[in-house]
Amino acid sequence: MRFGLGGSAWLVLAATTVAQVGLTGSVGVPTTSLSDQSAAAPLVLSVSDEYGHARLSLDYGEVRLFADVAHSVAFNLGSTSEGTYNDLATIHAPGLAGTSGTATAHVWFEGAFGGSGPTWQATFSTSVYVNGVGEHRFSGDSSAFGPTGEPLPMMVDVFFAFTYGSPFGITVLQSAGVSSNEGSVFADFESTARWEGITDLRDGGGNLVTNATLESASGADYLNPVPEPTTLTVLFLGVALALRRRA
Repeated sequence: MRFGLGGSAWLVLAATTVAQVGLTGSVGVPTTSLSDQSAAAPLVLSVSDEYGHARLSLDYGEVRLFADVAHSVAFNLGSTSEGTYNDLATIHAPGLAGTSGTATAHVWFEGAFGGSGPTWQATFSTSVYVNGVGEHRFSGDSSAFGPTGEPLPMMVDVFFAFTYGSPFGITVLQSAGVSSNEGSVFADFESTARWEGITDLRDGGGNLVTNATLESASGADYLNPVPEPTTLTVLFLGVALALRRRA
């Protein structure tokens, strides 16, 4: 579970995953959605109909999203995919228990938008919070009128302070959405977001610490990048292939 503190800091109490996918309907087209909130991971959700798809895969250390819509009728349809993981981590180092330290966490984001037709829009946003320190990026908004926002791919770096031997929270949020009155549009972030480790660990005096270890509530090793490919990736690609065959 997570709670907002001042709009930018997060208090993480346990390892949890939060996921939602949905298709927004209109005249004669129903709205469909699926959601899940638990400690379960890896997690895969997907919904589809004759007009679009929304799918998500989520694990501690990676979030993968896809949303698309394609139709020739003159009313607005949409597709969204959102995922969050929260975790508790503790960094240990010999002789430093109870003392202060600093480090930098890294998360890699990549993906693409695209569309055709008179009116369409695709959006993507990310946020990373480590021990109450937040780095929010509204990284992209693309439409028939042109792109705005930050370019992709990009690395989000979060400098944070912590206490050796004391747990701190990690939260990564990612969302993608598309909408179109007529035509096609997609937001493809199936290769992201990916945790890229924690670097530059230092003690309270600014000295580099090279013998640190980390434990987490989920079992994820946040000191190191998430390995590729993972079991989750293989499972997600299988779901994606099945949906394409149905489309």
